[in-house]
Amino acid sequence: MQRLHNAIFLASAFSGAFLVFPSVVHSAVLWDTLTPDSTIGFSSQLDIPTEAADDFTVTGSGFTVTDVSFLGLFTSDDPTIDDIDLAFYQVFPGASDLTRTPATVRTNGPEDDEFAAFSVGEGNLSFTTTDLGSFTIDQAILPGSGANTPGLGSGVVGGPVTGTLLQIDAKLSTPLELSPQAVFLVTAVDPTEGDFFNVAGSLPPDSPDPLLEGVVDRQTWFRTNAPFPNALEPDWVRISDVINQQDGTADPAFNSAFRVIGEPNQIPEPGTLSLLSFGLLPALALLRRKTKAQ
Repeated sequence: MQRLHNAIFLASAFSGAFLVFPSVVHSAVLWDTLTPDSTIGFSSQLDIPTEAADDFTVTGSGFTVTDVSFLGLFTSDDPTIDDIDLAFYQVFPGASDLTRTPATVRTNGPEDDEFAAFSVGEGNLSFTTTDLGSFTIDQAILPGSGANTPGLGSGVVGGPVTGTLLQIDAKLSTPLELSPQAVFLVTAVDPTEGDFFNVAGSLPPDSPDPLLEGVVDRQTWFRTNAPFPNALEPDWVRISDVINQQDGTADPAFNSAFRVIGEPNQIPEPGTLSLLSFGLLPALALLRRKTKAQ
């Protein structure tokens, strides 16, 4: 009977200790600009290669990203996808090489290299698609050498472009935990045929609405990467700079269409650790007495 009493006491102590933790948090939308804007699209294609990067902001206790949805325009009538890359960058300078002189004004843009990346080809990203029908963008940011950075692949304006609009829902095999900060996201695709463009999204964002105090919504940036001839990498250029063919401009500004999904990072409520200790200490004391008795 004494053993049964001890067992019940231990079970109660441990269960009481674990009950003080918060309940499981369900998926939440951190950032949402997924409403398409036909004004413009941005080449972000792995086989060229080009990248278009737009930002989102993590606030509060941080956020763990599990899924990313984004909109892409494919010039193929029946689009299929060979690969997808998601890359995450800090705001410049981040971990950039500050010993070199940038070819562009990098303020409020992405750092040189990503701090986290996921791809279908590497096996750490999966995806599904939804066909949203025919869609036309009035302008397209394309790889090429602009007047603002002669001889470098800083982008040129083309268009219009008509194709098939897909919503791509990508899932990270390992969730990405982020601390409070601004983060740039690249969503790049390798289409089986034709070209791919990230489509412009809602500005201001659909969520959070309104933006929290102190949160800045930065515009989309662009670059070409090696082996593209005279690639702009590791530098980036604003979409407004490509349109204006002038460095360091602010307008017109465009977001990319994407949605970041996951779970807010949890911080134990004040007193949680004290309650945990209160629940566990009697149990540990009993175990210690039983050990000595043996």
